[in-house]
Amino acid sequence: MTNEDMKSLQYGDRVFKVEGFNLISYRYVGLMPSNERYLIFSFGEKLEWLYISYHQGFTGEWFMGEFDEVFEANFFIAKHQAAIDSIKARLATK
Repeated sequence: MTNEDMKSLQYGDRVFKVEGFNLISYRYVGLMPSNERYLIFSFGEKLEWLYISYHQGFTGEWFMGEFDEVFEANFFIAKHQAAIDSIKARLATK
């Protein structure tokens, strides 16, 4: 997602954040009242905020939309494969 995608979210929109090897589903709540550069998301009772900087955007991998089990499975296969390839490359240099 881009900065513009994040800024155009509407209350209740569903987004996903990659945390390690987990894909966490959040709902957009709104903007932080004191600073509109902070977006607020909810995951049940848990609130998460995201800061969008002027020059560097935001951190993390975020996705928007509804994803089925096949998308999630392929996404995590690719994440795990990248981790495996990284380990193999480190071992090859020893």
